[in-house]
Amino acid sequence: EHRGHNIGIIMSGLLIGILASRAVSGSIGFWLGWRAVYLMAAMICATMIIVMAKRFPKSRPSFSGNYAGLMRSMFGYIKSQPVLRETSAINFLAFALISAFWTTMVLYLANPPYNFETLRIGLFGIAGAAGALAAPLVGKLSDGGNPRKNLIKGFILQALSIGLFYLTGNLIIFIIGIVLIDIAQQAIHVTNQTRIYSLIPEARNRLNTIFMSVSFIGASCGSAIGLWLWDKGGWAMFCYGSIGLILLNVLIFYVYRKKYA
Repeated sequence: EHRGHNIGIIMSGLLIGILASRAVSGSIGFWLGWRAVYLMAAMICATMIIVMAKRFPKSRPSFSGNYAGLMRSMFGYIKSQPVLRETSAINFLAFALISAFWTTMVLYLANPPYNFETLRIGLFGIAGAAGALAAPLVGKLSDGGNPRKNLIKGFILQALSIGLFYLTGNLIIFIIGIVLIDIAQQAIHVTNQTRIYSLIPEARNRLNTIFMSVSFIGASCGSAIGLWLWDKGGWAMFCYGSIGLILLNVLIFYVYRKKYA
């Protein structure tokens, strides 16, 4: 009943951590150098391993086969579950877009006319964290509403944010765009993950493994795409490429809606 809301809370914490880390790492890198950033990350990871070992509840897997069988079953779900394929493809492109933005944003702000140092650039992550706070609200909407309408709203917010990035050099409007693009990311991701968890209760972990693996592969590809677009034409080319990613997502959305409605 409250699955979407609960997923939203978890994703809010995850994405706030990712985005706030930009501000923290920017500050550490500015004052102590880049090696201190990795040292801090290693200390946090070690602490989290201890906390998880002590605090996480014990659970037994429902799958009784071996690892090879587990992998084969996941490929079977990819073949048999169109919703899994649709949500994974949409999330791949959504993560590619948000990753391309955060990668090229650093270059955009570090160059004229801004010439910001890493400390100031890192602070823009706080604006993204503010947008991530929308995740629980998006989750509630996923619980009680039409998930496809939430996806459409996410696409619209993505396009609006890219339009703000392209049309203005005003930093206030730029920050508003950051908040909007992160709200859009939450709308798309939380809605899709809620749909995934409603498919096969006994295979939720395997379905989520596929879904999140594809999502983070998209994020990795997005960083490379963002750098390539920047090299080809700077910030304007990034904006053109981002609109292309959004349109491709809209195409996937409508193809699956028509084919599997």
